[in-house]
Amino acid sequence: MNKSVLALVTICSAIMTLRISLPAQSEMTGITIGPSLILNGNNGLTFGIDSKIGVSDNLSIRPSIYFPSNGNIYGAAVTYDFNNISHDNKTQFTPFLGAGVNFVNRTTTGIRIGSVVPIVGADGTPIFFPGATPTSVSRSATIFSLNGGVDYSVSDSIDLKVGVSLPLNDKNELLGTIFTIGAGYKF
Repeated sequence: MNKSVLALVTICSAIMTLRISLPAQSEMTGITIGPSLILNGNNGLTFGIDSKIGVSDNLSIRPSIYFPSNGNIYGAAVTYDFNNISHDNKTQFTPFLGAGVNFVNRTTTGIRIGSVVPIVGADGTPIFFPGATPTSVSRSATIFSLNGGVDYSVSDSIDLKVGVSLPLNDKNELLGTIFTIGAGYKF
């Protein structure tokens, strides 16, 4: 089975069973889902879907999926949501801090030298000659990250989010800095 499909099914299954498995006195504080963008210096803009599932007053699970041009990124973070910062009793900012795991599937293309390349001639017949052929290689990785940011409540049903993610390699070295911005509809 494709690893990206397996990761997506695992994340969706966890989300669907979360509400069922919570004790009666622990109510979820809401679900938010909406579009999001990754701002990354290396790859530019990447579109995705970001969400937030409030497990308690100060604990959230934040699953996401992003679609870079060369693969998919599935992720989930557990965050501590600090108390709301309110101004005028209308605008509410909620800072958050946590850690997450991302499943990255990437496909890279390149050229293999020294193989036979089929080229279509002017009359439509293939011509084969030694040279370079295009190749495609799929790779996947599991990356842990530190996450933080701020949720801003625009209204009772709309949230905006600004976040930063610091992905770490298996030696706990920083791989870069990723900024996210997004909007979400609250259920």
